[in-house]
Amino acid sequence: MPRDDAGNAATSRNASMLLHSLETSANIVGLAVAQQMFSLLLPLTTRLQIKSLDLSVCCAEVDNIVAVLTQYRGSTEAFANIHHKADDLCEMVETEITVPRLTGRASC
Repeated sequence: MPRDDAGNAATSRNASMLLHSLETSANIVGLAVAQQMFSLLLPLTTRLQIKSLDLSVCCAEVDNIVAVLTQYRGSTEAFANIHHKADDLCEMVETEITVPRLTGRASC
């Protein structure tokens, strides 16, 4: 069976690019935010899977999640918690959190 060295090189290059993109601080912060939001949604998703679903309990859970998200929006503590988690992830991949570059505002 003939080997496809060009295909292997392309696959290796694509895998390397994917790994590098996952190690960027923007993606790591996104992962930390997603983890925090998913942890908030876990009780609701668990209740929605129960066969004897009580709609009023689910509605109350949705209201609770909305209230928590409203508090998160203005909370420096919630931001600090997410930032700390992201910083720990960045340490694991030996990168640091940086401000994304906004090309539309960059000067030449």
